[in-house]
Amino acid sequence: MKILHVVPTYLPATRYGGPIYSVHGLCSALAADGMSVSVYTTSVDGLKNSDVEHGRVYLKDNVQVVYFESKYLRRIYYSTGLERALRNNIRDFDLLHLHSIFLYPTNIAARIAKRHHIPYVLSPRGMLEKSLIKSKSSLIKKAWLAMIERKTIESASLIHLTSDRESRELDKFSYAFPGRVIIPNGVSEALFENDLKSTRTNRFQLLFLGRVNWKKQIDRIIESLKFIDFEINVVIAGNDEDGYRLTLEKLITELGLDKDEKITINFTGEVDPVQKKKLYLNSDAMLLPSKSENFGNTVIEAMAMGCPVIVTPEVGASSVVMQAQAGLITNGKPGSIASCVKKIRNNPALARQMSVNGISEIRQNFLWAKIARRMSTAYQNVISANA
Repeated sequence: MKILHVVPTYLPATRYGGPIYSVHGLCSALAADGMSVSVYTTSVDGLKNSDVEHGRVYLKDNVQVVYFESKYLRRIYYSTGLERALRNNIRDFDLLHLHSIFLYPTNIAARIAKRHHIPYVLSPRGMLEKSLIKSKSSLIKKAWLAMIERKTIESASLIHLTSDRESRELDKFSYAFPGRVIIPNGVSEALFENDLKSTRTNRFQLLFLGRVNWKKQIDRIIESLKFIDFEINVVIAGNDEDGYRLTLEKLITELGLDKDEKITINFTGEVDPVQKKKLYLNSDAMLLPSKSENFGNTVIEAMAMGCPVIVTPEVGASSVVMQAQAGLITNGKPGSIASCVKKIRNNPALARQMSVNGISEIRQNFLWAKIARRMSTAYQNVISANA
């Protein structure tokens, strides 16, 4: 099979969080399984471009990646070069896999694929959720859905979702959805190579790892510290989006937490894979209290590294945490978050069992090689149905 993935941004644009890692993780695992995998993307990386040559084929873990320039309308990743390449080369592929909605690359790819009778799989990547659409750019996105994106969704051969929660969100839309498949994100085998020694101290360390964004409800993490009566170090690691860190720092000052000697709060900024591993190893718990999360890559990464996790039910991977008994579920309110932190801190035996459970669950079900085989089967079924 020759598969083309179309995604608005790609490595090395890690500022965009989980989807950047998960799409490449999938693509590289498919390539390792013997599939011919190509990626069409843009070079957009914030206000700048990634350091790449446009139109050139780059080989990343046996994945053929081509970057195209987005000169104008960069917020929707508009690219005439990407469109031209799709029109010229789409017949070379058996199937397209489109990642995200509301953005130009996936929209134009769907149109061209339909015109040439090439089937495509669509992964909304958490962007098709009514509450989020309502809370941000509501009118624009509703109009886009009605006039443009609905056709992209309904013309897909298959919708790929990463969790039961993301599937339930789809049911809130009255669209003529095609078939759907739930295949989660995975983790690299390298996460289990724990050659980085833990340097934990007696001070409990709580980790948040992800984009510093309003949707993640980091403010509730900070507010929960009012209910903590022991020494704690809170690490907030991730790329700051829209200057949100300033809002959080103001909250810390307003609550007087900057003057509390038993509490330290550190913002690290974006971290690389090696730094990530150190943070997981050196933390007593990882917390993700998101308002909405179609999956939550950091949850399964933390589990793979033996770090107990605390998540809200709105995190797609919360069902994995519950099933594996690898952490705790919080309702996201500051008092509830604090109670979960205290439970893990005050029960070392429970924390150790959560660690063991998490590692076992990820090894059995979430390695990228296993995820790629499931996706390959889904692709084969689509191609056979469209033959």
